[in-house]
Amino acid sequence: MISTKKKHIIMADDDADVTDMFRDMADDQCPDLKITLAVNGMQTLELLKLIPSPDAIILDINMPLMNGKDCLSKIRSNPAYDGIPIIMLSSGNNDKEIKSCLSAGANFYFTKPSSYFELKYIVNSVCRGDFEYAA
Repeated sequence: MISTKKKHIIMADDDADVTDMFRDMADDQCPDLKITLAVNGMQTLELLKLIPSPDAIILDINMPLMNGKDCLSKIRSNPAYDGIPIIMLSSGNNDKEIKSCLSAGANFYFTKPSSYFELKYIVNSVCRGDFEYAA
């Protein structure tokens, strides 16, 4: 079990398999971490009105209604959210997209995991709050 620096995160992803696996592993690795789920960028922005200071936000890039990059832009346009780390999550690891997300204000970029160990690395990074650039 990992000592959690991050206590409450918002995770936006429309893929229930991804969020379920992430939540299950987080429950095992850092049970004191609270995860509030959203299925698109619009819902994420609404959640920020209720949870104005989450410890981190995880945004899938490809979501309906408002994608992660558009949501990132909206969040970063509000100075009230400047201190919140934003982690982009994508099934692709295109260098151009990674650079675009990081230059738009994302703090970290993770490629969606294709194995248990990759997922564990991401969950543990979120639990510890010490992210490293990983694509």
